[in-house]
Amino acid sequence: LTYDSGDRQGLLGAYLDKACFSLSIPFNPEDPAPSSLCEYVKDNRNIKKLKDPHLRLQLLKSTKHDIVRSLCVLPATQHDFSSFVVDQWLQTERVLCFSVNGVFKEVVGKSQSSVRAFTRTFIAIPASSSSLCILNDQLFVRDATPKETHTVGSSSQFPHPPPALCPPSPRSNRKWCRLSPPSPA
Repeated sequence: LTYDSGDRQGLLGAYLDKACFSLSIPFNPEDPAPSSLCEYVKDNRNIKKLKDPHLRLQLLKSTKHDIVRSLCVLPATQHDFSSFVVDQWLQTERVLCFSVNGVFKEVVGKSQSSVRAFTRTFIAIPASSSSLCILNDQLFVRDATPKETHTVGSSSQFPHPPPALCPPSPRSNRKWCRLSPPSPA
């Protein structure tokens, strides 16, 4: 998985030139800067907390190079593919909207071994007959619940990525099912 490989530069080809990306973490008025998520606070675009319109715009990454630069400074991770839940809510000939939920461990730095939960929401369009390009990518990161943490801790290894995300579908959807969605998080 490119995202977990240590070199996220390989993700450049997954995004359109003018794609958008944002990252947010939970808003808790009693703990406005949760120390457990300190690696993510500086990039947090949670509009419930962020009132400065200039900063809101600055934190919305709007080119594939800005997106990959942002992803490269996030902590190194190892995703638990068995935790992934994928939902697709829009599929047409021109667009595919889906989300991926799951957990990952941070593998380097001061939060090493911290388990996080994420939701990643993608809007993608066909790049060719066999690939997608991401138009919009929203990443939400939070601390994993004790149950999620226990599940990760109980597996001896993180399994390989899940099989294709698309189930068999009507003729109009077959094209999408041949496509390989980009790395989720």
